[in-house]
Amino acid sequence: MENFSQKKLTLVYGVAKISIMSIVAQATLDNNGRVIGIIPEFLKTKEVVHTGLSQLITTKNMHDRKLKMQEVTDAFIALTEE
Repeated sequence: MENFSQKKLTLVYGVAKISIMSIVAQATLDNNGRVIGIIPEFLKTKEVVHTGLSQLITTKNMHDRKLKMQEVTDAFIALTEE
């Protein structure tokens, strides 16, 4: 099975360092992939931010965060923990 980096896809996610998405982000980085994190300013102090991303984008609020995610992505994948 190919991963994000093998397919030359950029992963865009919400920046947290403690979640299933952080595992996907770290695996992408570990395989020389590109990861963009997008977080609103107010969450930077409430969440554990992954500091090793390819790019970190900070927005004013959640609305701007969702708009920015839509601007920089071509598709969305939803993952859930069970």
